[in-house]
Amino acid sequence: MNHRSSTFLVAVLFVFIAIAGFVFIVEGMGVFPSGNWLFDLTEIGLFAFSTVMVSLGIIKGKLVYFFVTLTVVGLFLVVCSSMITVPYIVLETFNRTESFDMTKYIYALEPPYGSLYAENGSLTIFELPPNSTRLFNWADWNFLRRNFSVVQININSAYTVTYTILTFKIVGLILGGGPAYDVNDVYFEHVFGASAPYDSSWWVNDWVSFYWTLPLEGPTGQYAGFQFQNPSNQTIFFRFNVTYYYQNYEATRQVTKYHTLMNPDYFYVGIGLVGSATCLEVYSRGTEQRKTEASLLKSNSMKNSKTS
Repeated sequence: MNHRSSTFLVAVLFVFIAIAGFVFIVEGMGVFPSGNWLFDLTEIGLFAFSTVMVSLGIIKGKLVYFFVTLTVVGLFLVVCSSMITVPYIVLETFNRTESFDMTKYIYALEPPYGSLYAENGSLTIFELPPNSTRLFNWADWNFLRRNFSVVQININSAYTVTYTILTFKIVGLILGGGPAYDVNDVYFEHVFGASAPYDSSWWVNDWVSFYWTLPLEGPTGQYAGFQFQNPSNQTIFFRFNVTYYYQNYEATRQVTKYHTLMNPDYFYVGIGLVGSATCLEVYSRGTEQRKTEASLLKSNSMKNSKTS
């Protein structure tokens, strides 16, 4: 009883030392722990099982223990490297159309100066007296060249007495004498009617939309501007907003992908182990068969000698 207990304790100590060595080695290689506690526990358990089986095979001198070990470990590697997959998240760069509101960066070049947005966040309504012009600084041409895109301009307007028209232009601006800006070219022009009375409530939602992009032959001058003209003898009220659409070639998103639990290369290692186990089993059966045949021949030889 004491001899069996001592043998058991020695076997347990041997397995513990083997497992500790396995953990130390694979941790140094950077493959343990894997982050999946169930897989790590299975891996340690499989190593402990293999250690016990190999020890029994050495002690008892039977190849069946080695055969079972190679088969179990080989099947484990095949399954984990080809059948079981786990998710992981990667950050992927892609091309996406985006937009932003440019309105708050546009400012009037005649008094009152300032951005189009009032302090309460609503669009400012501008008054355009008869036969007058109002000019706005929109953007730097270099900015528009670097970001070849589409610009959406929404305008709504109202008259005070009867139906009248409003002229809208996209122009080039150069700094003139003093703080003033001069118009040096016109790149877009459209005339439309202010068909709603100012005291009505629905004109503020009646938008006229224009879509414009920078010409391939870049405009001259440094700045792009908006010009509003009232050619009539009545006062016109208007407001507008500008939305800028562009391509973001460095947009990122999180994408879930899947990979096998172990490196796919281990599939071939597992196949090799299973093949080795098969060869070992064939060799073991052949050895046993030869021993049996030799034993039968020896037995028959002894019987024949006794008979003679």
